[in-house]
Amino acid sequence: MDSTSDGGGKRKDVRRDFYGYIEGIVRGSTFHATIQNLSLGGMCFEVDYPFRSGLDLRLMFKVFDSQQKPTEVKAQVVWVQPLHLLFYRVGLIFTDLSPKAKRIIKAYISGLEIESEKGVAVAGKYPLLFTPNTCYRNRENCQAYPC
Repeated sequence: MDSTSDGGGKRKDVRRDFYGYIEGIVRGSTFHATIQNLSLGGMCFEVDYPFRSGLDLRLMFKVFDSQQKPTEVKAQVVWVQPLHLLFYRVGLIFTDLSPKAKRIIKAYISGLEIESEKGVAVAGKYPLLFTPNTCYRNRENCQAYPC
């Protein structure tokens, strides 16, 4: 497991590298980003929009390919770091994480199997991750990524 630790010791949840696609909503507008790491407490993603600290977001993403529906969570921006050109790295804390979302994220972080349930089925010790560039919206209206 490639866990990343917090050098300052402030992080209470183990985070793990995770590269996947995310769709989010901020102030009624949709954005798309690439997740960099994931923990039970939050995540880090890269995006081409300069978010500000304290902003509330609604996020939809799949942790496992076998999920029928994306995991939905609410989060708040904690920090923003400019990267290169017009891209930013954004750190979030989850503010509303359902028990189902918590089970899915915990299963990924632990690298263990999770039993089949509605929309979640994973086989093997290291399950397949979400396939990037998959749109969760109505395919007819999707303009950001080819579906």
